[in-house]
Amino acid sequence: MAAVAAAFASCSKKEEIVGTNDKPGFFLNRTQLALNKGTSESLTATITPKGAGTVTWSTSDASVVTVEDGLVTAVGGGEAVVSASYGSQTLTCDVQVSALVTTVTLNEHDVDFDKGDTRELTYVIGPEDVNVPLTVTWTSTDESVLTVDEEGVVTAVGGGQASVVVSVNGVTDVCEFFSHCYPTGVVITPATAQVNVNKTLQFEAALLPEDCTEELAFEWSVEDPTLASVDANGLVKGLAAGDTHVIVKAGEFSASADLNVKREVKTVEVRPNSVNYTSGEITFTFSSGCYYFSTRYGMEIPNGQSFTISVPDDYQIDAVTFTPTYGQNGDFTVDKGNYTRDGGKHSWEATEATSSVTFTRATSQEADILVFTITYE
Repeated sequence: MAAVAAAFASCSKKEEIVGTNDKPGFFLNRTQLALNKGTSESLTATITPKGAGTVTWSTSDASVVTVEDGLVTAVGGGEAVVSASYGSQTLTCDVQVSALVTTVTLNEHDVDFDKGDTRELTYVIGPEDVNVPLTVTWTSTDESVLTVDEEGVVTAVGGGQASVVVSVNGVTDVCEFFSHCYPTGVVITPATAQVNVNKTLQFEAALLPEDCTEELAFEWSVEDPTLASVDANGLVKGLAAGDTHVIVKAGEFSASADLNVKREVKTVEVRPNSVNYTSGEITFTFSSGCYYFSTRYGMEIPNGQSFTISVPDDYQIDAVTFTPTYGQNGDFTVDKGNYTRDGGKHSWEATEATSSVTFTRATSQEADILVFTITYE
């Protein structure tokens, strides 16, 4: 009798009673159980030796767990006690049920607002009996458009589309935002450009600020349409040499770019055979001491004599090169630009816009020049 009493005392303390063939016992395989809501787990009650009675199962709170033939099912968050009774003996198992977050619902899912505005988002989690600690994070899919703080306050910092995501214990919901940014101006690129006659150059226009979300039609024009033309897409074509402006308008806003239209750069070879010689737009004028020697040697320029190369006033000379057929080791002086000599090759480059340049023989040795190469526009 003393042994049986001791066994019953152990049951009340939720300790296993181990039975043997020669010593009866009744025990549960678990005294504590942790479940997530919606899951189940079996408890096993053992009687040794097997008796004639049956085990009766019960729960202290059917809103937390139910039990049938030892199968414990978690139906709600909280705590309950599952009991197994056999005859006058009762064993218990404490059950802790965690109701996890399964849904998160934001108060808004589609928001239009303006750059600079704020909007506070809130959320509701489910089910109602959630009883676990919450970890909440807020994120923006594009922080150049939206920022969001740890309280769910969304700020439009730029124009465009982005989303805010709330995560509660890994369960998420999303709100789509469109932040309107209205134009404050228009910009044209390039701001300064050159184009040759009969050549084209593409201009681009964009609304300001860069994150502007609204659209305005661009209207293109040229201040002096005799110098250049422009199509509806900003493609400019040079028509005649001169300076003008390319203009773009967008609603109430406008911008302009400086445009220089140049004649096409040409490089030609000229073989003058007289003291006054013209080839196309290029004219040679030799001083009185110069003369044409032959088809082999060309024009002869003695010491102190000069020649002038010129183009019409609305053209300009960019460069001149020549190599004397005789007397190449002497220099020339030039009235403007940058003159150099490398061995027998004489080179000149303009340092400012000019329609004429004069070369003067600077040594006693004569120079015979057959071919001049001239770059002009």
